[in-house]
Formats: sequence, C-alpha cells, structure tokens
Amino acid sequence: MTPEEKKVKRRVYQKAYNEVHKEQRRAYQEAHKEERATYGKAYYESHKKRLNAYSKAYRAAHKEELKVKKAAYYKIHQETAKVRCKVYHETHKAERRIRALQYAFGLSLGDYSILGCRANWRCEICGKEEPPIIGLRWRSEKLHIDHCHATGKVRGLLCPNCNKMLGYAFDNLDILRNAIAYLQKPTIEFNWPDNPDVDWDALCK
Repeated sequence: MTPEEKKVKRRVYQKAYNEVHKEQRRAYQEAHKEERATYGKAYYESHKKRLNAYSKAYRAAHKEELKVKKAAYYKIHQETAKVRCKVYHETHKAERRIRALQYAFGLSLGDYSILGCRANWRCEICGKEEPPIIGLRWRSEKLHIDHCHATGKVRGLLCPNCNKMLGYAFDNLDILRNAIAYLQKPTIEFNWPDNPDVDWDALCK
C-alpha cells in the first residue's frame, strides 16, 4: 500500500470513527472548553511561525478550491453570517479601527493621535473642530486621513467635506485655483423683461 493510499484509508477510518462518536466528542469538548482554549492558544504561540507558513502555503496551493467552498458556505449561511458580522463590528470597534489604519496607511493609533494633536484636532483646511476619536466612526463624522494618491504618503487630517473636495478635484492645483477664481467672480443679475413674445430658442442659439 502506497503512502497516499494509507492517508486515504486513515481519513476514511477517522471520518467513520468521528461519526460514531460524535455526541461523545461534543460532550467532552463542552466539558473541557476553557482547558482546550488555553491549550490551543499556548500551542499556537509556541508554533506560530510553522503554523502560519503552512497555512499560507496551503491557501496558495488550494486558492480556487477554497474560493468555491467559501462562496457555497456563504450562500447557505448568508443570514447567519450577516448577523454574526454585525455583532462583531459592534463589539470590536477599536480593534477594527487599528487594523484599518495599519492596512490603509501603515499608521498606528498613536500616529493618528500625533496627527490630531499637530492639527489641534481641527480640519487643516476649513478649521472645523473634531474631538479626539473613540471607536470606529471616523469615516463619517470625524477627521479623515488625507493622503497623496500619487505617492500614497499621508498629508494630514481633514473633515469629510474637505477631503471629498480634494478628491473631486483629483488633487489638481489648477482645478482648485480655477474654483477660487470662479468664486471671486461677480454674480449675474437677470433683469430680462417678462415678454411672452420673445423667441427664447432663437435668442439662445
């Protein structure tokens, strides 16, 4: 018997064994829940590098297979997943905020606090004041991190409106200068007579 055949045979035996002793295993796991959690955490900490390397290699080798399985699982458990996701978002706001800062800008929460103190917790364009942030709702109500889209480097903190303004102008200085010049133009006074006989279509050609 080849090593691969032995593996298959062992998997089949293990699956059958688990099916027969399912309730017994479940009762044992429930009775030793805390003990198993402590052991699992200690084991992971002492074998972290090896386990992470194995997990990374496995995901790379089974990328498409895992993608199909994930989609199928989500389709079956869609409502449960939504509820679980909502609960997680509400109970892990601080952790999610830290991960978002690190992922998007490479900043820690301390770096963000330094930016805030440097700007005196005000938008660096319009001066709108925002208190130091607690929790995650920094994208909608608090100061945004503004960065250069060309280099990816952080420039400072802006309120949502000013951050959007730069984005809509594509960080283009000429567009922003034109906007300033446009705002400085005098307004137009419309004193045209209310004449029903005027051919407006011909007038506007």
